[in-house]
Amino acid sequence: MTTSIAIFGNQEDELTKLYDVLRSAHHQVHIYTKADSETINEVFNNNINIVLIDLHFEHPDGIELCYQLKKEKGINAFVVIYSEASADYIQVEAFNAGADDYMVKPINPRVLVKRINALLSRQSNIISPVKPRRLNYQNIIVDREQYKIYRADEEIILPRKEFEILYLLISQPKRIFSREEIFNKIWDHTTSNYRVIDVHVRKIRKKLGDKSIRTVKGVGYQVP
Repeated sequence: MTTSIAIFGNQEDELTKLYDVLRSAHHQVHIYTKADSETINEVFNNNINIVLIDLHFEHPDGIELCYQLKKEKGINAFVVIYSEASADYIQVEAFNAGADDYMVKPINPRVLVKRINALLSRQSNIISPVKPRRLNYQNIIVDREQYKIYRADEEIILPRKEFEILYLLISQPKRIFSREEIFNKIWDHTTSNYRVIDVHVRKIRKKLGDKSIRTVKGVGYQVP
């Protein structure tokens, strides 16, 4: 099985070296230079196994980003923070934020691969990817724990199927989901009437507005 690794950093040369090392070890690698809601959603949807974060990543910093992923959103992936800082208190802060490992720069390529393999040997601890508990897109917040939608200061309650459709679409903004794909991800296959999705989408639009979900004629739906 291909291992999927995400790297958050701002230094182009360093990112290129890490990318080359990990690709040569036959890992799938995703590079991120920002950590907005769309990027975080993408990390979850790519089923990332390991996240590497530069301690000096900006907006938010590496420690805060680690905390968001591990403690707030409950990502089911190993997180490794790397930095030239070797002070004990900084490493302790990283582990308190949820980091699974800490590497001091300059990073030795062979050591990096060994560390990655050591984490992957604990892969049995990861049963399946965890969906993020909360998604943010434009002025809409989707809270999976409470099954509630928030738009600005307004709380909106959606029935389960409508909630799951909206959650799916917002998890990958601008991506077009076919009716069949939505059905296969949400329904229990006791019916095969894909048009039931159209009914639920109409109900969502009544509560969130006609422009909340866009119909792509002959293809499916997306959030614009």
